Amino acid sequence: MKRCLVKVYNKKIGLCILKCINIKNIDLQPDGKILATGTIFNLSNHDIAVVRLNTDGTLDNTYGIDGIVEFDFGSTDDEGVKIIALEDTSAVLFSNVHLDPYFGQLTQIDKFGNLVITFGDGGSASVPELDINDAVKDDLGNYYLVGQIGGLFDGFYSIIKITSSGELATDFSTDGISYPDYG
Repeated sequence: MKRCLVKVYNKKIGLCILKCINIKNIDLQPDGKILATGTIFNLSNHDIAVVRLNTDGTLDNTYGIDGIVEFDFGSTDDEGVKIIALEDTSAVLFSNVHLDPYFGQLTQIDKFGNLVITFGDGGSASVPELDINDAVKDDLGNYYLVGQIGGLFDGFYSIIKITSSGELATDFSTDGISYPDYG
């Protein structure tokens, strides 16, 4: 999706500011509201952004700050890759955090954009050296991720299963990670 500019009124300085968000993925909540994730540039680095729009396309001011939630997981180049809306209007955010070593991360957020601290380890679950490309949720609430693991340039594409509570699924391949042999 093309880069979009979101005009937000900043109450602290009393001015409208433009936030540049590169949207990568959207999903619909059961109530029809739209969740979008991507990357937001904050003058010095890229952080993860989640935006919620009302059914008419306007920012939902009951979500985060003026309809936007930003996550900074410590990297200068974080990116939101995918978001999956859940039945209770919470969501699971899939992101790549480019630290050394980099990792793929799942973060559960509630209907207001706050971390759900009972998910994973304090709201997040991570897979070391994974660069997430896509993810899906099954009917039991498990998540399947696909991405490159073990090195951005020399790694292997893998499929990872994460349980609904944010843990690697030990019933899937080798401790939750499948390294398919493509021949």
